[in-house]
Order: sequence, then structure tokens, then C-alpha cells
Amino acid sequence: MNKPEKLRQPAADNLCLQGRAAVISEAETVLLPMGAPALRPAESGGGKTLLIIGSVSLGADNLPSEASLGGGLAAAGQASGVPGLGEILQRRFLHALRSVTRKPAALLFINSGVRLLAAQSPVHKTLLDLSEQGINLYACQESVYSYHIDAIKKTELLNSIGMAELMLNMDKVVTLPCG
Repeated sequence: MNKPEKLRQPAADNLCLQGRAAVISEAETVLLPMGAPALRPAESGGGKTLLIIGSVSLGADNLPSEASLGGGLAAAGQASGVPGLGEILQRRFLHALRSVTRKPAALLFINSGVRLLAAQSPVHKTLLDLSEQGINLYACQESVYSYHIDAIKKTELLNSIGMAELMLNMDKVVTLPCG
């Protein structure tokens, strides 16, 4: 598998070399493997963004395995993705938020995503760091009570009206895919 290559020369906005796309940021330019889609930083430089995290898992873990794809469509009930991959991706995504230049204004945890707010969560320290960096942490009050979570002290619990107002007062609302 081809791995991304870091470029040392200054980034050009429409960089495309030998049919390969580049991820361009102020810090560095990374040349992606052949066939990778071009990713660009957001055109608009501002606005408040809310990320909604609805699960401890990012994406679905129940995709058909490569072996079952080779023989045609997988039969119902035979899907077997990589166990735990979605949880790893969710942790890495939250860790990465500490390093990005343009941060969301807030994170809203709903459904099983509130389990990430627990003291024993593998991202507990990361979420505290994000809060220290100015990212507001919110959680669905009903979800917190349903999962019996003692949320991080810096988390504000919201009822349905509070969540609706939060979403409607943001310039962008992004719901992360969950499994």
C-alpha cells in the first residue's frame, strides 16, 4: 500500500503531481497515494462548528470482510468487519482534534457517545485537553442518565430544547458517522 509523502517545497493551492492529490495546510503539504481523492481546507475561514458524536465508534464495524466480498455478496448475518476498529478511529479522531489549527466550537455527545465522557474512558484526558483549548463539551442529559455516566465536570448537560438551540446557533453542524 502506498503511503502519503511529505513535500518540502512550499504548497501550491492546486497541487497535483503525476495524477496524485495533495492535502494542503498551512503547516505542511502531504502527497497522497495514487487514486486518493483531493482534500482541501475549508474555503470559509470562520464560523462556529458543532461536532455531534453519537457513538463510541466512528463508522460501522459490521462491513463484509474481504474474504466474503471476493465470493460475491455476503449472505445476511455473515458480515464481519474488523472488531473494535470504529472505537480506535473515534479515539484517534478525538486525539487529532488537539492538534488541528481550526477547532470546532463545541462537541455534543449523544446516545452511546456519552460513554466517552466517563472518567474511565480512554479519551478522558483528551477531552479535558480539548476543553482547556476552548472547545465546549455538551452531553444529552437523557443519554447520560440512561447510561449511568458521571460525565466530565466541564461537560454541560442539555435537554432536547438545549440541544436544539445549540445546533441552531451554530454556523455548521457535523454529525460523525457511527456504527
